[in-house]
Amino acid sequence: MIKIAICDDEPAFEKAFKELLTVASIKHNEEYTLSYYPTSTALIEAPFDYDILFLDINLEEGKDGIAIGKQLRGKGNTAVFILVTSLMNRYREGYKAGVLRYLEKPINPEEFEEALISAVKWIRHSPQKIDVKFKTHCNIVNIEDIIYIESYGRKRYVYTTVAQYLTLETLDSFYNRLPVGQFYYPQKCYLINFTHVAATTKTELKLSNGKTIAFIKGKYQDFNKSFMKFLEGKRP
Repeated sequence: MIKIAICDDEPAFEKAFKELLTVASIKHNEEYTLSYYPTSTALIEAPFDYDILFLDINLEEGKDGIAIGKQLRGKGNTAVFILVTSLMNRYREGYKAGVLRYLEKPINPEEFEEALISAVKWIRHSPQKIDVKFKTHCNIVNIEDIIYIESYGRKRYVYTTVAQYLTLETLDSFYNRLPVGQFYYPQKCYLINFTHVAATTKTELKLSNGKTIAFIKGKYQDFNKSFMKFLEGKRP
């Protein structure tokens, strides 16, 4: 299921977009969900719960869609962006916001289909991602970048190679959403990514960022067995 969002202040565009998406869904036997945001404010305040964003350049009250796209990127939004506009002269500027395609209004069905299929291919060849939510904010994180997750009090801290994120989601909930066999509990307050294990002894492990975590008593043998399976590619 591919999640799509559109941000456009013209109600007629939403109807035309749905028709194009329905045709593409039937033709390519692909399921899509669609979220519609009529203003840039609604889009910015919404969770990043979509894979592809069709974003108009000319939004309400003169708001600039390219600037909005850059703002979303700055907040960690990793969705595929496709700009929709009648101002094709700004295409170079749009690529600074990580735009995959431009579509000119009124949208040509063949160009729409090409852009949509390219976006889907891009998503399926990109690294696996997971959302990290805190209150109304949501960050999309590459799973391979996660070094470890720590539980402290009522909060969880997600440490990655690029940033640290705060969330109230439980460790068990994270574990159930992560790839099977790639993450492990050396003790109940830590969930580590085997990919980032740098060294081990019978009492502790060291991660790629220098963090050292001790095993609870009797845990090393189980850890070593699971780690060897991971290294051999034998996911349970």
